Amino acid sequence: SQEAGAEFFTLDLRPLQDWQNGHINKAYNIPLLQLKKRLQLEVPHFTPLVLISEDGTDAYAAACKLSALGASSLYILDGGMRLWPYALEKENG
Repeated sequence: SQEAGAEFFTLDLRPLQDWQNGHINKAYNIPLLQLKKRLQLEVPHFTPLVLISEDGTDAYAAACKLSALGASSLYILDGGMRLWPYALEKENG
């Protein structure tokens, strides 16, 4: 979708170490347990969000919470990173 020009913010909810070991290109990491604290300052307000977790479970939980706060345009990577078949980016740190 990004290659076709779609604009969205990819939010990876996994722990930092998991994200560093391999994540989707341009995915931003905020571990689920830190989401409430970091949401306002780090996540764009009017951009569609793609939520990612290890198997999709945490992404669904986060989507429910965000929806209750009034967020719309929420998408979940179905199956999470376990089913992601493409190359991953790695970070040192």
